[in-house]
Amino acid sequence: MICYKHRDDAVAGEKCNERGLMDHMDIAKNIPASVVIPSGRPDSARHIAMQLLKSMTESFSYEVIVVTPSPDRLSGIQHGRLRVVGVDRLYPPGKMRNIGFDQARGEFVLFIDDDCEPSKNWVRDMIRILTRNQRIGAVGCRVAGAGSGFWERCADYALFGVYQYPDAGYRDIGSAAMAVRREAFEMVAGFDETLYASEDWDFNLRLQEKGWRRFFDPTLMVVHHHGRGEPKAIGRQAYHSGRQSGLFVQSTHFGEISSLARLSVRMGTPWYYPFLILPYALAVTVLQWMELKGNENKIGKVIPLVFLAKCIYHFGVWFRLLSDYGKMNPNCTD
Repeated sequence: MICYKHRDDAVAGEKCNERGLMDHMDIAKNIPASVVIPSGRPDSARHIAMQLLKSMTESFSYEVIVVTPSPDRLSGIQHGRLRVVGVDRLYPPGKMRNIGFDQARGEFVLFIDDDCEPSKNWVRDMIRILTRNQRIGAVGCRVAGAGSGFWERCADYALFGVYQYPDAGYRDIGSAAMAVRREAFEMVAGFDETLYASEDWDFNLRLQEKGWRRFFDPTLMVVHHHGRGEPKAIGRQAYHSGRQSGLFVQSTHFGEISSLARLSVRMGTPWYYPFLILPYALAVTVLQWMELKGNENKIGKVIPLVFLAKCIYHFGVWFRLLSDYGKMNPNCTD
């Protein structure tokens, strides 16, 4: 294991193990891929890293990079293909991924969250899709909850619907488990480092603006230990995502989004947005149901909860608009 300090130190080459770095450089000259695990939970990252390292073969190997504020918690893993990049705190997800990318040597870089468990051939299969079409800039896969109960399914479709589509094809993909072509990532300057939510949507739209395609394959899957298999957790996450997202992505990429999303920008004031919440949530839920109805026999039972979660999400957006308005107009009174 090679251990670096924070991002600037890692780029400058400051390391915890001089001899280990030289050994790693010798075996890393022809690395086809790098897997980045941004993590605030080092024990989970340790488990995922060990799985990825065990999945390597003599004919197909890659490097694993863990970005974490607690690098010492992974010090017990001794493997030449593992590097740990220490940061001074847990940054927004996009910045954590960018820090890992800065250290990656592979032509293809895969990102996987520390609560996602990959299958044995996940890295190989994701890269295979990237190599078959040079215009594919990124590949996504299905991210399915570890539990099989009703509320776990609700969480999958209400909070992580972008990962549940039944058919393969070109579409926006989520960033919890994705593979990216280095050229495409560098062309769009990586993820937005300021966003705490919707950074994957922003990333997709910037790839789209540069002419890169994104491909989703539901036959490739990682298991998601999201821990939100009960109503309160689903509601809290939906509200938090809406509050963190606001309308930043829609406003930034107005020319690339759907007509429905553009309407949210046009009505994006604290006074008009409440009138949009119910019809917007209903429209998005219906569109999601039409696309997902062949994916699971009981999807009809889940859809009402999906609609409720969408409403809560947009209430979060509305409260973000109210908060932003208050900051811009601190002296306003009713």
